[in-house]
Amino acid sequence: MQLKNILKLNSVYLFIILAIFSTTITSCAFFKSKAKEEVSTKLRSYVEKGKQQFINASDNINLSSNDINKALTALKSTFGIVINLDDLQTNLNEIADKGISLAEPIIFKAIDDMSVSDAISLLTTPKSKAPMTEYLKDKTFDMTQNTIKTELEKGMELNNKTRVIKQFSPDISNIASKMVANKLFELIANEEKKSK
Repeated sequence: MQLKNILKLNSVYLFIILAIFSTTITSCAFFKSKAKEEVSTKLRSYVEKGKQQFINASDNINLSSNDINKALTALKSTFGIVINLDDLQTNLNEIADKGISLAEPIIFKAIDDMSVSDAISLLTTPKSKAPMTEYLKDKTFDMTQNTIKTELEKGMELNNKTRVIKQFSPDISNIASKMVANKLFELIANEEKKSK
């Protein structure tokens, strides 16, 4: 009789332990799901706001490097072609806006593909930096820059003056696309820092 009572008591304890364990596992899964959802929502918001700030600005590309100035001077002295640096920058900024829009799905895909452990890590990283933006930049910078570069090259082919400058400064699309990608991630980071 005593053995039956002990077995009943042990089965009750076992049931309670299993119930607690099951609740803990469910809670952990819920927490992990919420962590990824929270990071994804925040990142999408930062990207949207950063992109909008980029598009609203007109000075994201600043081509004051010696190489660009040498190319402009060579065009003027050799061929009599005058290209105003401000006009060139304005033209490239307009093209870059489209490049940013084309790069946005790349960034959103990285957010969607983020692991739960990455999301939890980003939520627990000290807030003095912009860890979520750094994560995105690490995952997508090259693809983002290449998308923007491709768009700049296409756009430059449509304009006679930018087509000519590209011949004298073939690296212009690479220089400009890096500026654009860096500026975009800087604006995204600023949005992340503001939210803290």
